[in-house]
Amino acid sequence: MAVERIEYAAASLPALVDDVFFMVLDYLEPAHLAPLVRCCQLLHTRALPVLLGTEVRRDRALLWACRHGRLSAVRRAVAFGANIVAPAYLATSRVTQNGAGATQIVYRTSPLRVAAQSGNLVMLQVLMELGATLDMPREFPQKMLSPDREISSFLASISEKPERLPLLLLFFNSALAGCGGGFFQGASYAQICLQHAFGGPKLPPVEAVRFLVSYKGPGGCASVRRLQASKTKKACPLARAILGRQRELEELLVAHRADIHGIPYWTEDLPMRAADIPIYAAARMMAHDGIDLVRRCIVLGADVRHDSNIVYTSRTPLPVYLYVASVENWNKDQLLRPTEGIKFWLGQGMAIDDGRVGKGCPQPGIWSSGSLPSMIEMLIDKWGADFLANDEFNRVISLLAKPGLSDQHLSLLDRLPSPKDPKNGVFEVRLE
Repeated sequence: MAVERIEYAAASLPALVDDVFFMVLDYLEPAHLAPLVRCCQLLHTRALPVLLGTEVRRDRALLWACRHGRLSAVRRAVAFGANIVAPAYLATSRVTQNGAGATQIVYRTSPLRVAAQSGNLVMLQVLMELGATLDMPREFPQKMLSPDREISSFLASISEKPERLPLLLLFFNSALAGCGGGFFQGASYAQICLQHAFGGPKLPPVEAVRFLVSYKGPGGCASVRRLQASKTKKACPLARAILGRQRELEELLVAHRADIHGIPYWTEDLPMRAADIPIYAAARMMAHDGIDLVRRCIVLGADVRHDSNIVYTSRTPLPVYLYVASVENWNKDQLLRPTEGIKFWLGQGMAIDDGRVGKGCPQPGIWSSGSLPSMIEMLIDKWGADFLANDEFNRVISLLAKPGLSDQHLSLLDRLPSPKDPKNGVFEVRLE
């Protein structure tokens, strides 16, 4: 009889140990349980039913694995029943003003977005193989899951950084490019990605832009002209390519009908930037890169008097002003001497006084009147009257102050101080 009791107790001991083991695991919080099971592989294996025992825990493990690139953990979580389309996670709400305590709210997100934000190409491939899609359920409240916001964030993650080009190509070469609904139903993912690509701090790779503007899948290809015409606060892609000295990208954009006039000035009270209009961007780079860019813009239809009949809210003047302001030195050994640069603009039919006084303009958000400083005023203000001793600087001032061009310029020169010159005693503007 005693032997039978001992045998029965011995047979029941493993089950009792398991019961106690799982009772202890159930008592522990997930934050305390996770580091504990990492100590031993056997302990980790035995604790999996508890670690992945609820929907929130399974989904949380899936998202953690996506974020940290743990492929085996992703497959394990999916095998235990994790939601591969819209996994849930807990977030703690803030304490309300009426004193109510913080509560935990269940939110849902896309594992594709999490993997894209980490930049893990292999993880994105594995998720696609396991059935992840952008067709997320829409029965959840908008606060818990916003499919449109998840899709937008995913597209931004694969296109904003140049190093994410492999993820971009993987997405558009998969069935995911035809998924999505709601706000994105029938939308061109290529167009959205092109907008995100030029909205980042760095210019996108030429290969990415070429792929997007030539894409033949669902929604059609991206349009550079449509991007320029959209009412966004993003810079003009063509102007950015010029400022970034990306000649190949510039030629690609022009070949796909980029508007040489840049982005229209919308009603928002925003200053005009050189990155908004290609001729302004080329004028800013002219002192460093020569006249080829400006000449190319003019050949494509850009106007050297671009919007000279208005004054922008930032009082940004004509392209020639940006060129004059961008001159950093007056040495004779530079690529383009300032005198030659001024002569080039005058040779294009640019009058010195163009754009100095704003005229009536029907566009709201733009000052209809006001005045800009003359180029002589701008140069003297930047470099100082003492700099008239520099031969090249003096030639530019004299070129701008030739009789018959502007009486106001000449009267300004009459008011300049006459500092002592070690050689000649007084600085003079040498009208040639």
